[in-house]
Formats: sequence, structure tokens, C-alpha cells
Amino acid sequence: MNQKTQLTPREKDALSYLKTLKEDANTKKLIESWEKLFKDKESRHLYANDFLDSSIAMQIRVLREQRNLTQKGLAEKAEMKQERISLMESMSYSGWSLNVLRRLAGVFDLRLVVEFEDFGSYVKDYFEFERKNLERKSFEDDPVFNPKEYNIENDLTFSNKAKPSQYATEIVNQLTVTLFPKPELLIQQDMENGQGFDDIDFSEEPHNNATQFATV
Repeated sequence: MNQKTQLTPREKDALSYLKTLKEDANTKKLIESWEKLFKDKESRHLYANDFLDSSIAMQIRVLREQRNLTQKGLAEKAEMKQERISLMESMSYSGWSLNVLRRLAGVFDLRLVVEFEDFGSYVKDYFEFERKNLERKSFEDDPVFNPKEYNIENDLTFSNKAKPSQYATEIVNQLTVTLFPKPELLIQQDMENGQGFDDIDFSEEPHNNATQFATV
């Protein structure tokens, strides 16, 4: 007898959210219509693609207005035409380019994230699709990296249980070595290999692949 697959924390959260929504008659009816419609592969991908286009367009507009920029002002910073910004803020636009989105991320001083998602997350994304959930703070206003600007101690209760996964730690370590071939953490290793501290050149140019990565 096959054992049932264990639910992930994300899946449990999605199911809990779904259960809450079904307690309301109106949202229950909508979700039940999705459950029937999404059984057809073409239909569910059509819905997903339309929502993707709409969400990107809306977030560009929200981020622009959050920074008190006009379409012309954003266009100038992104070195684009104002008509291009207007087109991208249209809910029906679908000609997205990663390079253009990276450029906008640079103007907004945000990181761009592209992910593949399961359809179970669609429900929550749909019902939480509103301005306050689309706004993002630029780096200089980010409370994670600029905590002095916020009364964090009174607003949050920190948990000592927060710990990066082993995979995340390995990625950071690899990235550090790639971007900085001779970081201080490697000095001991160099000395063990017969290279003294005075022999280490910290002005050494990064490897070609590091330069390429840094300019993406």
C-alpha cells in the first residue's frame, strides 16, 4: 500500500487559506468554478498567463507611483520612451522581456524574482492582489538593511530559530568565492598552502565569470 505524500508547509498554508475562503458563499462559488475549469490544462494556463501579465503591469504602476514618478520620469530613468512605460502598464500587455524587467528593477532599486509556481498558490495570489501587497521598498528604505530607520525592537519579536537552509548557505559561500577570489576567510587556507599574508593581492581582478555575473 502506497503511503500518502506529506504536505509541505506551503501546501498546508494554501489549504488552510482555501478552507477559510470557502466559508464565504461568494468566494466559495468562485473557487468551485475554478476547480472545475482548471481541470482543463489549456484553461488553467490561460488564466495563469492572464494573471501574470496583469500582476506585472499593475506592480510596475504601483512601484512607480510609490516613488512619486510619472510615466515620463520612469521612462527617463530607465532610458525608455514614455509610450513604452504606458504600454507595459496596460493590463493586456504580454511582451515581457527579462532584460527590460531587470532594468526597471534597477530603477526601483529592487531585486527581480522569477519563479515557477504550483497552481495551488493561485488562489491566495488572486485574493491578495491589491496595492498594499504590490508595494516594495527600495534598498535605502529596506528595514532589513537599514533597521535604524524603523522602531524594529518594538514592532517585532525576533526568533532565534530562524536559520538559513544548508542549500542557501552553500550558494552564498560559492557566490562569495566567485565574486571575491581572495576573501579574508580564505587567508588561512592560502597560508596552509605556503602562501603568506603579504603575498596575497586583494586588488586582483575578479574572474571573467564573476564580472559577467555581477553585471547581469
